Amino acid sequence: MSHFSELRFRHFVFHNIYKPYVHYTQFALVVYAAFALFDYQTLGHDSLNIVIIRFLFVIVAATSLYVSVKTESKHLEATEMVFFIFAGWLVNWVGYIAVELGNNNYQSGVMLIMLYLGTLSRMRFSLTLTSMVTILIPYLIFLYPRLLDMDYNKESDHISIVITTMIICALASFRREKEVHSRYQQERQVRRQSLALTRSSRKLKELSETDALTGLHNRHYLRYTVLPEARKFDQLGIIIADIDHFKSINDTFGHEIGDDVIQRLGSLIRQALPEGATAIRYGGEEFLIVLPNTDKASVELFSHYLKQQCEKQRFEHGSAVTLSIGFWHGKQFDSQLKYAIGKADMALYNAKESGRNRVMSA
Repeated sequence: MSHFSELRFRHFVFHNIYKPYVHYTQFALVVYAAFALFDYQTLGHDSLNIVIIRFLFVIVAATSLYVSVKTESKHLEATEMVFFIFAGWLVNWVGYIAVELGNNNYQSGVMLIMLYLGTLSRMRFSLTLTSMVTILIPYLIFLYPRLLDMDYNKESDHISIVITTMIICALASFRREKEVHSRYQQERQVRRQSLALTRSSRKLKELSETDALTGLHNRHYLRYTVLPEARKFDQLGIIIADIDHFKSINDTFGHEIGDDVIQRLGSLIRQALPEGATAIRYGGEEFLIVLPNTDKASVELFSHYLKQQCEKQRFEHGSAVTLSIGFWHGKQFDSQLKYAIGKADMALYNAKESGRNRVMSA
């Protein structure tokens, strides 16, 4: 796993696995504090220092974990591990004092901590194993020999249970970590599929709204995107441009030449569009341009600019191509866009009737 992948995995574990769980350590600390009652019941007045240390430990641990969670400290797991180790050492100390008082029935607290680490904790396997081994070592050094002297058979059985508990809990922690990795991979796979689906959906939407020949938007885009937005503009300009004698071009030079003319003009319009404007292939040889928040003079100026640029183009068939253009402009637009398009279309009709290759206003 690369460094970046490792960081991403750790981020996933912290936010999806570890952080939701770590709040419950507060309940574990409450239970740990409650064992002060058993300390007093078993050890009597000799438990006073232990009870004080136990409560101080719980207060410090609860506060530190709370702050670490709130600040999303990267050392949160290590902090929990340290507290568990200290809790285990304290339990071993309590057991040692009990042995000094001749009580060999109060040394099983280590197993309870191991069970918690193996079943409820969400620490990494390496930290969990480190915690359990570090807790067990003082038991083996200080308690185990004394307990053997007091009751060999009982302690032999007890130590086998302790070690077996540790092994089982370590295996449970290892399995949990594998399951976390598996869940992470599954969520990554779902995310990749979701992103792929989003890209495909975006691509399909783009294809459904784009004219294949010119790369401009089509009527679908006009209907479902431009129409709903039209009312938001204070003023609006609509231009409809039609290629003059296009049928004659197709009939004389063929449809491939006709397609080339449409493609070239589509490219010309796309490159000339002002910012915020939208160009649409409105019909076979008709182009519709929507100019939001544009004054009438600018709409007319742009119409003449398109006509002049078209005249300058040289096409495959060698003949000049001209445009007839009709435009409409309205302020504080509150009518239907279809009405505005109809008015621009009527201006286009007048341009055609007036001899073509000209610009007419509605």
